[in-house]
Amino acid sequence: MIVQARCPRGTCLADAEGSFIQGSSMALRRIKTPDGAEWAVWNVEPSLGAAYGTHAQLSTALTGGWLAFQSGHERRRVTPVPEDWEQLPDADLAALWNIAEPIRDGGHLI
Repeated sequence: MIVQARCPRGTCLADAEGSFIQGSSMALRRIKTPDGAEWAVWNVEPSLGAAYGTHAQLSTALTGGWLAFQSGHERRRVTPVPEDWEQLPDADLAALWNIAEPIRDGGHLI
């Protein structure tokens, strides 16, 4: 399944695992957490199925979007997305990562 998401810097496309497709435009940050792991961080504002006719159900908590974190196969998300998250210091993003909900295997960031 491909999902179209409205991103702060244009439209980006992601697959069902939450991995963004090459060539899509999006805001992306990379942070290191206290354990030394590197995480990619991006904002998801869902517009499901707009371009590909896919249909998915989101919980009410996710309809306003979320901040997605991914490191290897580990994924997390946090809601709501902080305003101007792109300008937050790395330490503040790491604090958000710390409270972000881990996504179980088979769960989707998007």
